[in-house]
Amino acid sequence: MNIDLLLSEAQTVASAFGLRLRIIDITDNTIDLRLCGYDSEGGKTHIHPIDEPESHIFTDKKVGVEEFTVKALRLLEEREML
Repeated sequence: MNIDLLLSEAQTVASAFGLRLRIIDITDNTIDLRLCGYDSEGGKTHIHPIDEPESHIFTDKKVGVEEFTVKALRLLEEREML
């Protein structure tokens, strides 16, 4: 996915949920803002769980920005962090 398209989608989703998109670092093909998440470095999709964001749980399922945002908000609410 093109970085500009990803950022545009992320901004749209952030606005829809009343969030502020905060970009920490952008290089040629990396956006660094990990707390937890999904990515596909090396062609293998994996999850970085919130309790251990540096670890990897490999999965075949890919999620979009909106689906990830909904899951992340739910997780933060469950942990009373939001």
